[in-house]
Amino acid sequence: MTPGKDILGVRDYYSGKTILMTGGTGYIGKIIIEKMIRSIPNIKRIYVMVRSKKDMTGQERIQKEIYDTLIFKECFIKYPNLRKTLDDKIVPVNGDLDKQNLGLDNDMAQRLILEVTTVISCAASIFFNDPLLQLIKTNYQGPLMLLNFAKTFKQEGVVFCHVSTAFVHSYLPGGSFVPEDSTGRGP
Repeated sequence: MTPGKDILGVRDYYSGKTILMTGGTGYIGKIIIEKMIRSIPNIKRIYVMVRSKKDMTGQERIQKEIYDTLIFKECFIKYPNLRKTLDDKIVPVNGDLDKQNLGLDNDMAQRLILEVTTVISCAASIFFNDPLLQLIKTNYQGPLMLLNFAKTFKQEGVVFCHVSTAFVHSYLPGGSFVPEDSTGRGP
């Protein structure tokens, strides 16, 4: 590969791709969804896995916890056609990383197996006072089950991207930069 040539940019890479995202209602997830929808017009679809709650369906959670947030409200003003794009490209998926088979019904599981090209895993519990076994189940076993599910996908070259928020913070002396050596270990 020649430097500066034959390099696939982000927009080109995601063009025509179908994404499965966990953690879309969280801080990082919302930003990723907004950036992808706004900056990658040819993205095919983003399946957003959300847990249903007693009083809200997955679609209602996406509306309230993603679309009704400040980041999207400002985008809807600046880009009036964005809402239609979201309705066309964002598909809620009722699921739960803490459940057997990710809590997916068989029809949706098969749809994901056939269509998804990229998984973005950014779901996590950041309530570090929760019982340790629950944190392990949510933050370790959940993404591991998602990875194993992704191994069954039929599209060629499926990519799995895990975003960990466990130690993302900016209260470090000298800013938020932490130098790492070639093994990925910090100071």
